[in-house]
Amino acid sequence: MYTQEQMLAMFANTPKFYYQKFGEFTYGVAATTQKVVTEFATEDKPETINTANPGDVILTGLAGEKYVLSYQKFTDRYTPISTTKAQAKGTILACQYQGEDLVFLAPWKQPMNIVSGDWLAFNPDQSEVYRIKESEFYKTYKLS
Repeated sequence: MYTQEQMLAMFANTPKFYYQKFGEFTYGVAATTQKVVTEFATEDKPETINTANPGDVILTGLAGEKYVLSYQKFTDRYTPISTTKAQAKGTILACQYQGEDLVFLAPWKQPMNIVSGDWLAFNPDQSEVYRIKESEFYKTYKLS
């Protein structure tokens, strides 16, 4: 399994482009500590597992997948439009991954699987990297 540091070094010189996230998403604020499994119906294994602590935001993607964000990251990347809906506003750097299946440690310290065709998403200062499933990328990101 690759670490964050190894992934960042491995893709440091790979051309990346800015993408703007768009769309409306459902969210809730965790009241208790809970395990959140991010999975897609079309895959035979979870994308990743995370833990939501009280006050963290659990966001539901367009395919029904769940993600955990700290409240600060949530407000940086989304604008709440009701108590359960938010509008995306974040920007990432991204490149499409071409290579063998691999597993790396996500920023939240859990294994994350990536396959050829998926996207590697980097925060703008390139201090973190995570995976976005190929079929979901174009539904929620546009070149900025």
